[in-house]
Amino acid sequence: MKKLLFFITLLILFSCEKQDVDCWVCKVDSITYVGNNIVGTSSVFTYPCNMTPEQIFRHEEDGTGFTEHGLIQTGYAYIHDVTVYTNTECKRR
Repeated sequence: MKKLLFFITLLILFSCEKQDVDCWVCKVDSITYVGNNIVGTSSVFTYPCNMTPEQIFRHEEDGTGFTEHGLIQTGYAYIHDVTVYTNTECKRR
């Protein structure tokens, strides 16, 4: 009887319909310039979930743009005119 109850419980658990979760794959590309020269690039993937298409569109807009730094200094070393461009693109997983 216990075995029968166990198999019925398993059957009920695995027969339940699973809710689809809106998950996305976002690629964030960054390019770093010093003056007019490219000095570095990077790509990072993020996996946000439970976001509507409108929220993902806003996430892409917020993650796309550029940041300018007039002077970066560490100790005696310094760099002038650093600009980092980022671009975010998301696709449904």
